Amino acid sequence: MNLDNFEQQIDPKIVDRGYDYFMHGLVYNLENVSHGMWRAKVNGTVPYQVEIHVEDENDREIKSWQCSCPYDYGPVCKHVAATLFAMVEVDHTEWVNSLEKPQTTRFEKIKTIFKNTSKDELREFILSSFDKVEGFENHFWIHFADRLDVDTDRKYRIKIKNYIQAAKGSDGFIDYYSVDALINPLWELNQKAADLIKTGKMRESVKICRTLIEEVAGVMHYIDHSDGSAGQVMEQAFDFLMFSTDRFPNDLRDELFTWCLQEYSLEKYRDFGFESYFLEILADIVTSDKQEKQFLDLLNRQIDEGNHSSNFEYRNTRLIKTKIRYFQRVNRDKEVLELLEQNKDFYEIRRLLVDRKLEEEDFDVAKNLCHEGITLAKKKSHPGIVTQWKEKLYRIAELQNDVPEMRKWAEKLLFGGFAAMRWYRLLKSTYPENEWEARREEIIQHIQDKNNDKYSASRNMLEQIFVEEEFTDRLLKLIQPYADIHTIDQFAAELQEEYPREVLELYEQGISNYAHNTGRKHYRKITGWLHNMKKITGGDEWAYRLYKKLLRDYNNRPAMRDEFFKAFPEWATMG
Repeated sequence: MNLDNFEQQIDPKIVDRGYDYFMHGLVYNLENVSHGMWRAKVNGTVPYQVEIHVEDENDREIKSWQCSCPYDYGPVCKHVAATLFAMVEVDHTEWVNSLEKPQTTRFEKIKTIFKNTSKDELREFILSSFDKVEGFENHFWIHFADRLDVDTDRKYRIKIKNYIQAAKGSDGFIDYYSVDALINPLWELNQKAADLIKTGKMRESVKICRTLIEEVAGVMHYIDHSDGSAGQVMEQAFDFLMFSTDRFPNDLRDELFTWCLQEYSLEKYRDFGFESYFLEILADIVTSDKQEKQFLDLLNRQIDEGNHSSNFEYRNTRLIKTKIRYFQRVNRDKEVLELLEQNKDFYEIRRLLVDRKLEEEDFDVAKNLCHEGITLAKKKSHPGIVTQWKEKLYRIAELQNDVPEMRKWAEKLLFGGFAAMRWYRLLKSTYPENEWEARREEIIQHIQDKNNDKYSASRNMLEQIFVEEEFTDRLLKLIQPYADIHTIDQFAAELQEEYPREVLELYEQGISNYAHNTGRKHYRKITGWLHNMKKITGGDEWAYRLYKKLLRDYNNRPAMRDEFFKAFPEWATMG
């Protein structure tokens, strides 16, 4: 990877997030600490340390990188990408000149100050910083709360409150750029709770989870939720409690039962749907007749209230499923069956009843339940649920090895527009090869008769079928009239070996149409498509010609020129 083209080798989403971080000034202390190594800090959830290693001989060639963040979904995180953008901004001559002089790194300077400073001076500096340095006190509490001589519950509450306070802006709101500063340490607490459960320290784990749930719920209205991470922290804490209850001693279960009853009634959980988690935990920790009565009375009251709410089906379905789960846990099958029969007008309850009948191999009753479910879903205008019942009917036909029924439901689902290729393949699997060709052509003709819109789902289905059947000639004819660059790029790999010139023509037309868009994100997409053109036979010359044409046609776009030169340094010096 090279500083001149790194954006082409990183996930575009990561590139965009990194560029946003860089543009918002979140990269700081960029420093060439030694030959071949650069170091920076990037403000994320907390300040993260990034190191970039470059070749000694070619200081634009990137050898390796690392970041202290917990990102684990790809080789490069947004903090590394942001640092690379910052490095590009540094003038090359400054890099070379800086390496010609002996340097003292920031870390070495700090060590020198510590060596020449007494403990009393450092203590005095820390105490004075509480009033003088904004955010210092929160950072101090967060780091050293473990040293307080207080009970475990209060210790974790202090930590979490200070995480929250440190992330808040002057208006008391935790915005998009500050959410990470709160979420990362909360995830670490969740992980600690999980580790404590593994080592048998149940009580401390429960205290962490309870405190996380209580404190985060209290600030949910003041957090930017665009990435959903705050809610995920709470869900994880609930999950640790729910999936560990069978390991809790009875006195801890009793304590948790009382806590769940108290917290369930609090308003702060309502707007985000977290109150139902308390009921699910309660279903797993009832240990006495008195607790069972409290639990079932609460459930029944909530079901009665739900009948008068605007989202009663969703709410009551979840409540009834919790009740069913409890009766299953205590082996009261008669009550389970009664609940299923009484509430089968709700989709998820009917689905549970169908699954029960399939386990009993009562296929006729199961099919009747599905057909009734289709009628109900149509009355409620729920096409997605209609589809799910049709899928269930296909599954029943499969269990019975009823080929005509399998074909019937596969065809209905194929033309229903949901996951069409899955049903195309399943339908194909029911035919012998000598019968499939004629049936396939009937299907294609049926789709073509519906294909009167260049953006239609029908055209997309035809594209997928032609790829599946390796009909490259028909695929090319289908996409040629539209020259949509995203479609061209999607199918170039299937077409370029047989039709290199035609694919290059489509790329040129598609990119030319797309080039009216402005902004670096769009320019980076264009350079990616140009790179793809270069991989096709004869494509290098074609891509270069288009590259030059775009620079001429849009000579008033310096950002485009900058992105093009970075992506193609070998062309930037050519006439």
